[in-house]
Amino acid sequence: MVMIKDIIKNSEFVKINGNVIDLGYKNGWDFRVGIRETFNELKQYEVLDSKNSINLGRCINEYTCIIDDGTERYLLAYKVDSGD
Repeated sequence: MVMIKDIIKNSEFVKINGNVIDLGYKNGWDFRVGIRETFNELKQYEVLDSKNSINLGRCINEYTCIIDDGTERYLLAYKVDSGD
């Protein structure tokens, strides 16, 4: 099985800050080839009941979940601007 570190190492769209994997704004994913596939690969490692969403104001919401492949644990995050 592919490990999380291999997925994020091979993706140009992933920003890592400590144990947070930031995929940026979902609104822009249509313009970045491969980001949806990266997201879908990472979501396979989602820990049950770890989803969370926070309203950051100005129509921006941040969605997070914990992903864990048995060796490493990360917080997967992305934002959606519903004002677009």
